[in-house]
This record gives sequence, C-alpha cells and structure tokens, in this order.
Amino acid sequence: MKAGSVVPSFTLRPWFVCLALFGLTLRAYAIETGAEIAPGSRLEKAGAASELSGGTAERSRDYELIVTMPALYTTYAVRETTGTAVASRPDFHSDPDLLLRWRHQYDFFRAAASFGVRVDRYSEVVAANYETLQGRFKLALTDGKSGSFVPYVSYLGTLDYSAGFRSRDDALNDFAIGFTSGIGFDADGRRIDYLASTEPGQSSLSLDLRIGRRIADPRKFQNVFLIASIDVSYNVSETLTATLAPNFLVRRYDSYDGNPRQDVLAGILLRTAWSPEWLQKVVPRSEIGFGIAYYRNISTLRRMNYRQWELGPTVEFGYKF
Repeated sequence: MKAGSVVPSFTLRPWFVCLALFGLTLRAYAIETGAEIAPGSRLEKAGAASELSGGTAERSRDYELIVTMPALYTTYAVRETTGTAVASRPDFHSDPDLLLRWRHQYDFFRAAASFGVRVDRYSEVVAANYETLQGRFKLALTDGKSGSFVPYVSYLGTLDYSAGFRSRDDALNDFAIGFTSGIGFDADGRRIDYLASTEPGQSSLSLDLRIGRRIADPRKFQNVFLIASIDVSYNVSETLTATLAPNFLVRRYDSYDGNPRQDVLAGILLRTAWSPEWLQKVVPRSEIGFGIAYYRNISTLRRMNYRQWELGPTVEFGYKF
C-alpha cells in the first residue's frame, strides 16, 4: 500500500448484521421498469403463463402482497427516487419494501395498481437515509394472450420522507406513455411466446421503452425523461434463472436550483434468481437472488456526476389472494 493512501472505513450496525444474517435481488435503483406487463423474474412470468393456461383459481387472484429484503454494498450513496448523489464513499445499506399490488385482465386491456412502503438505511452515510411511499397505476392495451407488443400509459406517485417520517422531503408525480415487447426462445433456439419461456434451457428478450413528464415539489426535481430497459434472461434449471439487464435514462430538468441540468444515466445489471423446492414448500412464490450492477451518471452539474457499483443478496416473498 502506498504511503499516505487512505483506506475507507466503516462499521456494521447491529440492525444491518441481523438483516444480512437472515439472508437478505439487487434493485436497479434509478430505473423502475414496471413489471406488471413484462415480468422481470421467473416467478412473475410463470404466474402470468399460468393465468393464460386457463386456471380459474389463479385468474381470480388479482391481489398480491410482496415483501423484498435486500442487503447491499454500494460504492456511492444515492437517493434512488430523485437521483441525488449524497456521498462518494462505500457503505452498506438495506432498503426493504412492502408492496400491495392489484392486477386484472379485461377483454382488451389490463389494469394494474400498487401501493408500496420502502425504508432505506445506510450503515454510515446517515444523510442518505429516507422512507418512501409510492403508488402506481398502469393501463395496458392487451388481451393478455401475448407479450410481443403491449402499449401502456402509467402514473407513479412518490412521497419521500426524512428518516423516521419526521418531515416530507419531496412529492414526485411521474406521467408516462410507452410500450413493452418481449420474445422467447426454446432450448433449440426456436422462437416462442415471451410468457411461455419458463422451462430449463429456454430464454427471453424484452424491451421497455417510455417517455414521460415529472411534476414535483420542490420544483427543482421537475423533468422530462426517457427510459429504455432491456432484459435478457436464461433459465439455467427449473429453479435458477440468470438475467442481464442494460438500461438507459435521460433526464432534462426545467431548472435545478436555478441552473440548467441534463443527465444521462447508463447502467448494466447482472442477477440470478433461485427458487429451490425446499423454499417453495416453506413459502410459496418466493425466491433468493443475487446481483451486481454498475451505473455511470453524466450530468451538466458536476456534483451530480458519479460512478457506482452495487451488489448484494435479496430474498423476495409473494402471496396471492
């Protein structure tokens, strides 16, 4: 080690150690693709395929409660909802969330709504700690029989609070129009429907592209955005899926603290999702994942330029009713 070099130091708080020991998928923090139509996990895709196969009991289960528990290491503390760079130092953090989702397929369209609560806690960079309430509504033009091309409109409302819900930091309203498109391939490389690509040796490719407008309080977070996200998945076995997901986000702010601001965020995520039989017996519709991601944000505001690595394990549970 070179003389005079500084080694970053941090300590693990007891609450974080407990979460990590419990066995807490990496969340691509700045880009939410909205998995109601183009499911990102194999559990989601299998559920949609089961609905298409005609099971009346499965189709009647429009509600789902999802619990996600990650334990992550990051090289740069960033507030995911606003894209605010907080501190350029490594740290551990966990952002578990609870999501209640409703989805229903009508004759010619699919409606989805969700409400979620998220808590983000850092071991050392406490300035990045916050709570979030989110509500989403999405209306997609589809008969539910194919995932090849699905146009949609969506709304995402976000309320961010300082740690402990002591005060509200911001209110964000995202309105967007876009489409998802997906194809699947069988083990011999022949094309199949996206929703059917759930067996070992099969793979899938999906694209989510949307453009939208954010109305915000404070006004500095208002922007026009364009999001493109690609998801390439391969089913290694009946219980293991690997996914490569490059994504791209462009934001043009009205006025950020009185200054012009344009951001280009590019990232790539590699993740695995494991749903072993023993886990399914204990908790149906559950999976354990691990991911690693790299993000590069280029901004006209120098303080918002950053590079970030983030990795860690996650456990996700879903219950339909």
